[in-house]
Amino acid sequence: MIKDEQLIKNYLGGDEEAISILINRYLKEVYLYFLKRLNNSIEAEDLTQETFVKMWRNLEKFDQKRNFRAWLFTIAKNSLIDFLRKHRTTEGLAKEVAFSQFINEEEESILDDIPTLDPSVIEQIEENENWQKLETIISELPIAQRELLLSYLQSNDVTFQKLAQENNISVNTLKARYYRLVQKIRKLFFGSN
Repeated sequence: MIKDEQLIKNYLGGDEEAISILINRYLKEVYLYFLKRLNNSIEAEDLTQETFVKMWRNLEKFDQKRNFRAWLFTIAKNSLIDFLRKHRTTEGLAKEVAFSQFINEEEESILDDIPTLDPSVIEQIEENENWQKLETIISELPIAQRELLLSYLQSNDVTFQKLAQENNISVNTLKARYYRLVQKIRKLFFGSN
């Protein structure tokens, strides 16, 4: 099997068939990613097509040192978030979508060295897609906890280090608070598990 990186080089070198092989390699996986999260085959097909168009348009910018699959699924994740913001959200719900993505994406280790959430919890969130309940839980959090959660989620470039510095506390203290907050939200969302 030809590696992804070689297919990209071949395509950029003029081999039109290489892009077809690359798309066919990931087409079903990307489609199932959207279908699982949206439970709508038409929307999943549209977003799959959009993802591959974005991939094709930006292929020349792709850093060959990166993992292609991870890069492709970053495009897919961003397309999903954009779609949900435009079509399925009420004001403020985009933050909950971002929170859901935060606990769903295995490729990204946003919690650094904090233990990951139990996979069964992730599956339950994906299956339920109960955004209203999550929105209510977050809105009822104490102000300090809600601000911590939202300040971490509202910007792609915010880090624990940056937030710790802004709040004049240690990084480990902030990580511990954030982890306890995620655990609290999980408990409120699913009941006592």
